[in-house]
This record gives sequence, structure tokens and C-alpha cells, in this order.
Amino acid sequence: MSPLFSTARPATTDSATASPATTRARRHLSALAVGVVTVLVSLTLVSPAYAEDYPTWADVEAARSSESGKASEIDRISGLIDGLAADTAAANALSAVLASAYELAQGEADQANAGLEALQLQVQAAQEKSAASTKQVGQLVALMAREGGTELGLKLFLETKDPDGLLYQLGSMSKATETANAMLATAETDRNAAQALADQAAVATKVRAELAESAQGAFDDAVDAAAAAEAALTEQQNNEGVLQAQLAVLVEDRAATEADYNTGERIRIERERAEAAAAAERAAALAAAQAAQAAQAAAQAAADRAAAAAAAAAAAAAAPRPSTGGSSGGGSAPVAAPVTKPPVSAPPASGSGWVKPGYGRITSSFGPRPDKPVAGVGAFHYGTDIGAGCGAIASAANSGTVEYSGYLGTYGNWVLIDHGNGIKTGYAHNQSNLVRVGQKVSAGQAIALVGSTGGSTGCHLHFEVRQNGTRINPVPFMAARGITLG
Repeated sequence: MSPLFSTARPATTDSATASPATTRARRHLSALAVGVVTVLVSLTLVSPAYAEDYPTWADVEAARSSESGKASEIDRISGLIDGLAADTAAANALSAVLASAYELAQGEADQANAGLEALQLQVQAAQEKSAASTKQVGQLVALMAREGGTELGLKLFLETKDPDGLLYQLGSMSKATETANAMLATAETDRNAAQALADQAAVATKVRAELAESAQGAFDDAVDAAAAAEAALTEQQNNEGVLQAQLAVLVEDRAATEADYNTGERIRIERERAEAAAAAERAAALAAAQAAQAAQAAAQAAADRAAAAAAAAAAAAAAPRPSTGGSSGGGSAPVAAPVTKPPVSAPPASGSGWVKPGYGRITSSFGPRPDKPVAGVGAFHYGTDIGAGCGAIASAANSGTVEYSGYLGTYGNWVLIDHGNGIKTGYAHNQSNLVRVGQKVSAGQAIALVGSTGGSTGCHLHFEVRQNGTRINPVPFMAARGITLG
């Protein structure tokens, strides 16, 4: 497991020069770290249960031979049962705390990136302004050099016959010099301003990198904590039933029956059946979603063909008809071929390899949302919500490798796919995930069924795009690849 406090470890920037965003991130993450410590303390209240600590049925039978042995074994088994429950609860609490830490760290990294992008625009504008003012100074200096430079005053004094005209020309020359000096001062100011902004951008770039690293560390911790919570639950499910049966034998002071001995096997079989039933239910839901999607695609294709036929008929009707009269050769004018328009709703043939992750209108866009739809979610929406119905298919937007598939904080059931070159896409609030970590997926492959888990008020697909660790607006990103969301 990665270090638990990677989200709160100090950045390499000196505290005296840390940006407000970095300072704010450290303060918030430190507060969350206190929550982590609290959870870790609760984990240590009960010793973790290991396989070799569990009593055998022979231990239970032996303990019945004496009251003290029986009481001791009852206390031991009761402690193990309580420990399994405590471990599971603490692991779930730790997972929730670290999921919140991750979401906070990712938000701070995203805000730093947005600030850097705005600053880079200012740098570009300042550099353009500095270049323009420097160019003006150069043009004026070149003009003055062509007119005689510093010897222009002596030249005018020797050649002029008109004292008043000489004074006028010397005055004009002095004015030109003042103008040149003023323009030079302006150019220097513009150059200094551009350099100051560039220096700020360099610092902001470093801060962004630090926060992105912190966010990745927080993500790793959250993933590990989620896996630990799942393992704790499995441990509890695998052992609590047998322990309860052993405890019942001791409390009732009776010999174990065959049913008691078979408790563990019965629980295992029941769990396997439940898992198989859940898998069959997911498969049926996926098949139903695929059938619905195929029917929708067929209906859309039929509508597209009808629209194309109507367009062809309209084009044919509007084409010039061949002439049937006159005696100048008996030939007829060529008939223009009907023009058919492409289907209006056909997916763009971008050739980029990207596809729609889901179908439906956009119900919430990337950007600020002062009115939070659910308590606990941020005031900035870092994805695009697509109003697909419950149980609809969420598809991989491009080929890649599944980096995460599981439950994570307000994302609910979440899938994160790494497409390489610093690009990742995320799919949140799923009813169920259909892929596992490390799995290779292709563009358009069904990866989840749309749902409303986590911080959600109704079934929809929350679609994210991440570039070099920063969440960006999916709409222009996908549009640049020929895909229109919504």
C-alpha cells in the first residue's frame, strides 16, 4: 500500500513562497489526515484476525471440557467476531476518508491548472505587447539614423540660412528624441511586465506539478483503501458464519452437529450462488441494454434512409427536365444526378478512433455549479453529464487499459481508462461495472451500465476527460476528435 499520508506530504516549494492554492490544499489535506489518524486508531482497538488465529472445531470441543476453558474460548470467539466487524467498518471508513482526500487533491490540482492556463494567456498577451513596443522603438531609431542621427543638429546649423527655421527644426528633433525616449521606456516596462508574468507562470507550473503528484498519490491511497475494504469484507464473510456457529455450540454447551460443521461450506455455497445470480443479472441487463441499443440504432438507420430517400426525391424533382421540342438536332439536355445528403444523425466519420461514451442529451455541463445537486459534491463540475437511461450502456470512448473499476466516494461505481499519452477517461455513477482493473478494452466496448450510485440524483453517465492528470472539458476535447456529445 502506498503511504497513507501522501496527500498531505509537503511540496518541494518553500513554505514562505508557496502559492495560496498550495497552502490551501495542504491545510485541507492536513484536516483530512486527522480523520485518517482517527480511523487508524480505531483499527488498532481490535487486533486483526488472521487465519491461524481462528479456532478449529477440535479447539471448540476441547474447550467444553472445563468451564474456564469454555469461558475463555467464548471470549476469544466473541472477540474475533467483533474484530471482523470492526476491521470491516474501519476499512470502509478509511476508504471513505481517502476517497474524499483524493477528490479534494484532484480539485486543487485542477484549480491550479485553470489558474496556470489563465496566466499563460496573460503571458502571451504581455509578450506580444512587448514585442510590438520594441518593434516601434526599433523603427523610430532606424528612421532617425537615416536622417543623420546625433549629427543632425550640427548639419542643420551649418546648412540653414534661416534662424527661425533652424530653431523649428531643432525643436522638432528634440521632440522626436523625447518621443523615442518615451517609447523606449514603454518598451522596457512592457518587457519587464512580460518577464514578471513569465516568472509567475514558471512558479505556477511547478505548483501544478506538485499538486498533480499529490493528487496521484491520493488516488493511489484511495484505490488501496478500497481494495483493503473489499478484502476486510471478504474476510468477514468467509469466517463470521463459522465463528457464530462455534460460539453457539459453546454458549449452548452441546456437541457440534453435522449442520454446525457444514456451516462454512453452506455459507460458501450460498455466496457463490449469490455471486452467480448477480453475474447472471448483470449479463441479462447488459443483453437487454444491447438489444435496446441495437433497436434504437436500427430505427435511427431506417429514419436516416428515409431522410436520404426524401432528399434524393426532392433533388430529382428540382433537376432540369430534358427538352422535347425544337428541331435543332433532337438532342436532350443531360439530367443532373440526384444529390443525396448524408444522414443527419450519422456519427461523424472522424477516423480518430474515438466514439460516443453514451447516448442522451447533456444534462449538466463542465463548469461551475453554485447550486450543488447533492450534498458533499464540489461547486465545480469536472465532467459532462449525459442523460442516458438507467441500465443503458456506457462505452469506452477509445481503446485503453482499465486503471480503476470499483466504488470511489461521490463517483459511486467508477471506471477509469488510461488511453496513453497522458489521456484518461472516467465514467461515474454506474449501476454496475463490467470491466476489471488491468483489462484491455477497445473503443465502443461496453464497460458499465448507467446508474445513479454515489453523489447522484438520477440515472446518468458522468463522463470525464483527464489530460496529464488534470480534468478538462470533455465537449471540446471530443469535438476536436470528431465526436459530438449529447
